[in-house]
Amino acid sequence: MDPAHKLTSSRQYMLDPFRFLAAFSVLLYHYTFRGHNGGKVESAPSELLQSITQYGYLGVDGFFLISGVVILHSAHGKSVRQYVASRTSRLYPAFWAAVIFTTVLVCLIQPPWRTIPTVTEFLANLTMVPNLADQAYVEPVYWTLWAELRFYAIVFVLVLIRPTLSAFYYLAAAWTASLYVWWIARLFDAPLPLSLVLQPHAGHYFAGGIAIALAARGYKPRQTILIALATWGLSLLAALDFARTVNNDHGSTLAPIPLVTIVTSIYLLIYMAAGNRRAISSKPAARLKALGSLTFPLYLVHASLGYITINAISPHLGFWPAFLVAVALSLTAAWLIRTLVEDKAGPRMRRAILAKESSS
Repeated sequence: MDPAHKLTSSRQYMLDPFRFLAAFSVLLYHYTFRGHNGGKVESAPSELLQSITQYGYLGVDGFFLISGVVILHSAHGKSVRQYVASRTSRLYPAFWAAVIFTTVLVCLIQPPWRTIPTVTEFLANLTMVPNLADQAYVEPVYWTLWAELRFYAIVFVLVLIRPTLSAFYYLAAAWTASLYVWWIARLFDAPLPLSLVLQPHAGHYFAGGIAIALAARGYKPRQTILIALATWGLSLLAALDFARTVNNDHGSTLAPIPLVTIVTSIYLLIYMAAGNRRAISSKPAARLKALGSLTFPLYLVHASLGYITINAISPHLGFWPAFLVAVALSLTAAWLIRTLVEDKAGPRMRRAILAKESSS
C-alpha cells in the first residue's frame, strides 16, 4: 500500500475537529459578544448575531468533555513518569509562549481596558497557577487550566495506585455520584465540602468523558453509558445554574432551550467521535491532527490580540474586516507557537523527563 494512503486509527483523530470547533466558538464569543459587552471592544455585530454567539463560551464545556475522553490515552497503563511527561510536555511549552506573547503585546500597546501585568504576575503565570499566589491571570481564559490541572492531579493519584480501566470506571462513577450529593446539599443550603476537588461546574464533564472513552473501548458499555447519561444530567443542571449568573453579571440573555440543545449536542458529537473505530488514510489523519494542534495555542492567544486588532481596524473599515484580520492574526500566532515552540520544545521536554526514568 502507498504510504500516503496508509490507514490510521481515527478514534483520537476524529476528536480534533471538535477541539478546533470548541476553541473557535470561544473566539467567536469573545470577538462578537463578550468583548463588546465587557467594554473591551468598541464595535460589535448585529444584536441578532450576538444573541447566537453569546453561547460560544460553551466551547469550554466541550474542552472539558474531550479532556475526560483522551485522558485514558495519556494515563491508562502508564507509569507515573510517562503520565507526567505526557501532560507537562503537552501544556507548558505552548503556555509559556502564550504568556510571553500576551505580556509583551499588552505592555507595548497598553490597551485602556486592562491592566499591564507586573513582573510578579508574569512570573506567577508561568507556573500556570497564579491564583495560588493570589496573582491575576495574564489572560482571564487561563482559568480553565486550573480546572484541568485539578483533574490531572486526581488522575495522577490513580496512576500512582494502578491506572486500570476498572480504576477509571470507579473514578467516573464515584465522581458522578459525589456531584449529585453536592448539588442536593446545595439545594438544602448545606455545607459544600470538597468543591475544590469535585469541581461542580466542570467535574461532570471530566467524569463523563472518562465514561464515554470506556464505553468506546467496550468496557462495561451499559454501565459506562449510564454514567455518561448521569453526567449529562449534571451538565444541564450546571449549565442552567451558570447561565443565571452570567445573565445577571454580564447582561446576557441565555435561554434554557438553546443551552439544553447545545450541551446535549456536545455529548452526542463527542460520543460519536470517540466511538468511531473506522480507519482513515494518513493524509486526512494528518490534516485533522494539524487542525487539532492549533486548538490549544489559539485558545491561549486569541483574546487580547483580537480585542486590540478589532479596536485598531474597526473605526476605519468596520467590524467585519477587523474581525477577519483578528481571526487571521490569532490563527497565525497559534500556528507559529505550534510549529516553533510546541513541535520543538514539547518532544524535547518529554524525552528529558522520560530519560530520567530509563536511567534510574
